[in-house]
Amino acid sequence: MNPTIKRVMTSLAALPVFVFALAFGGWWLAGVLLILSFIGLREFMKAANVEHMYSRSAAISFTIALYASINIWVINVTSALLLFLAMFFAFSCVQTVVAHKTLNIKDTSLSFFGFVYVPVLLSSIFYLRELGGEIGAWWPVAMVFVAAWGCDTGAYFVGRLLGKKKLAPNLSPKKTWAGAIGGTITAGVLCAVIAMISLEFNWAHIVIFGAIGLLLAIVAQVGDLFASALKRQFGVKDFGNLLPGHGGVLDRFDSILLAAPVFYVIAYELVKVIY
Repeated sequence: MNPTIKRVMTSLAALPVFVFALAFGGWWLAGVLLILSFIGLREFMKAANVEHMYSRSAAISFTIALYASINIWVINVTSALLLFLAMFFAFSCVQTVVAHKTLNIKDTSLSFFGFVYVPVLLSSIFYLRELGGEIGAWWPVAMVFVAAWGCDTGAYFVGRLLGKKKLAPNLSPKKTWAGAIGGTITAGVLCAVIAMISLEFNWAHIVIFGAIGLLLAIVAQVGDLFASALKRQFGVKDFGNLLPGHGGVLDRFDSILLAAPVFYVIAYELVKVIY
C-alpha cells in the first residue's frame, strides 16, 4: 500500500479516540496520555537498549504516579513537575547505590531522560487542555497540534514540489530547506486562522497567533530532528511500528513533545492578555 495512504488511514482511525479524549479532558485525557506515555517510553527504552529491570520499572512507576495525580497538580504545574523530577533523580541515586554491582549508570541515566522526554513533556497536552477549560476556549490545545502537524503536512508537500537543498541530510535525508520554510509558513497561516475563528476579529490577535505559529513550527521541526538524532545514535530506523505509515508513538509525536511545553508557557501568559 502507498505510504501516504497508510498515513492517512492510520490518522483517520486514531483521530476520533484522541479528539474524544481532548473534548472531555480530565481522566479521559489523562488515561489516553498515560497509554501513549507507556508505549512511547517502551519504544524509547527498547531503542536505547535499557536492559536493567530496575531502571525500566522506575520509569514506568513514576509515569503511573505522574498521571495518577495529574488532576491534583493542575493548579501548580511547575512545583509538581519539579517534585517528580527530584524524586526520580533521588530514587535513581538510591538505585545506583543499592545495585551498583549490576546496574549500569547508562541505564539509570537513560531511564531518567526517557521519563522527562516522554511522560513529562507529553503531560503538557493535559495542562494545555485544562488551561483552555478554565477560560472556555479550545484554541490552547488546538494550536500546538495545528502548528506541529500543519507544519509537517506543509513541509511534505512543499518539499516534494520545490525541495532541492537538503536541510539535515545526515539526520533526515528527505527534509529540505524549501519544505522547512513552507511548513513554517503553513503553521503560521493556520494559527492565524485559529485566531480569526476562535476570538473576536482583531488584527493584533491574528498577527500574534500567526507569529506564535511560526515559532511553534520551528520548535516542532527541532523536536523532529532531535528524535532523528536519537534514532541515529541508537541505530534504529523508527522507534516502533504501532502506527502504519507513521512508525511508533514517538515517531508521530516527536514534534509535539517539544512544541507542547513551549506553547504551554506562552499560552499561560497569553490568556492573561486576551482575557
